[in-house]
Amino acid sequence: MKEKITYNPTEQRKTKPKIEDILPLYLEGDSLENAMSFVAWLRKNKMSPGWRSPNSWCSSYKGKVVTYIKLGQEAYVDSDYDSWQIVFFNHYNEEFDDLLDKHIKEIIWSKIRFCSCCANYKCAPGVQAMILGEKLDKNICHYMSLRFNNPNIEELECAKKLALACVKMILNSPK
Repeated sequence: MKEKITYNPTEQRKTKPKIEDILPLYLEGDSLENAMSFVAWLRKNKMSPGWRSPNSWCSSYKGKVVTYIKLGQEAYVDSDYDSWQIVFFNHYNEEFDDLLDKHIKEIIWSKIRFCSCCANYKCAPGVQAMILGEKLDKNICHYMSLRFNNPNIEELECAKKLALACVKMILNSPK
């Protein structure tokens, strides 16, 4: 593992760096390659990540949030400090062709974040919801419903399908 180099949060607030400039400071190997690939895919699909806060970038489509990418210590609780996360807020109750596959649904359901009363957000007890037709009895964090920690290739493909489903929801929503 390479020596950790971090990017000062105060400096980030001033410069609002591109995510591609920060990823190599926190990630290496497959993690770095996967993160860079996902960012490139977002840009190609008109969801370019913009700096939001230290080590946090938001991808939007037509001004509506699609997903967040978080790095290192700024990543949410229960994660490795040398990892990255893709975070989604939607519950994806609508049926989309790309999300009907049982295996895709199982991956998504495995990424549900249940409420653990985030330290920075008074979200407890969370919300009851349906995600892709599955009624969940447990309380889902209403700050972020789905979280992919250090996603592998298969999980990245699933995250891309979720992002595209979110774009479809944005396009189909009343103005």
